[in-house]
Order: sequence, then C-alpha cells, then structure tokens
Amino acid sequence: MLYTETDHFTIRYSAPLSMVEIVWHDSVASDQLQEGLNAVLEAIQHKSAQFFLADALKLNFLKHEDQAWIKNYFLPELHRLDVTRFARITEPNVLSLALVENIIDYVHLERHFNFEMQSFHERDTALEWLFSVVPVETKAL
Repeated sequence: MLYTETDHFTIRYSAPLSMVEIVWHDSVASDQLQEGLNAVLEAIQHKSAQFFLADALKLNFLKHEDQAWIKNYFLPELHRLDVTRFARITEPNVLSLALVENIIDYVHLERHFNFEMQSFHERDTALEWLFSVVPVETKAL
C-alpha cells in the first residue's frame, strides 16, 4: 500500500508483512535524503512496522555529512522504534559497498542497536533475509 510519494522517493507499507519500504527514484541532495528518511521514521512509527527495506539502487553516493546524519540521527531514531531488521539494496560497486559496510559495521560493532542490518544487491535476496527465521539459541543443560 502506498504511504507517500514524491519526485525523489516512494514509501510503501505492507500490513501483512509489517514492512515499510522506501524506493529512491534518483540522486538526492542532503535535504531530500533527510526528508525521505524522516518520512520513513514517521511511517514506521505510525504503523509499528517490524521490517524496513531501503532500495537505494538509484541513490547517489552519500557525502560525509549525509553519512554522519544517518549515523547520528537516523539510526538512533530507528533504534527507538519497533524495527527488528533493516535491509538495504545497493549497486554492487566498490564505493557503494564501502559506504554500506561502514554503516553496517557501525550498527553491529560501534553502537548497540536493537535491529539487524544487512546489504544486498537484489530485492529477492533482501526480502528472503528480512523474513527468514532466526534460530533460537539453546543452552546446554
């Protein structure tokens, strides 16, 4: 179901999947990036979504300031919500991979967030990971 749409992005919500998805249509300036990600936060909060999918295949390489804003504002705000998994679809090029790996390392190593984050090159693989069952750890008696 369509949640909101602009010239630069589309945000959809799937109630059966409890998922918010943003699809970036093109390269964006910093204010447009922030507008889109703030709209994602609003949708996730409004719908209590558990899963977030970001299709960034057409998104430009993010400037250092944009990366800092994501780390210092967006990710901590996402942490406060109900999201358990965040999948990002990116181009398989060296610059995109380096940027995404930097953010994923930040989520997994530098800060304690209550969600998992992974990057993928294909939508099907991202969706498969988002909705895969996490094995329950058992303690040996």
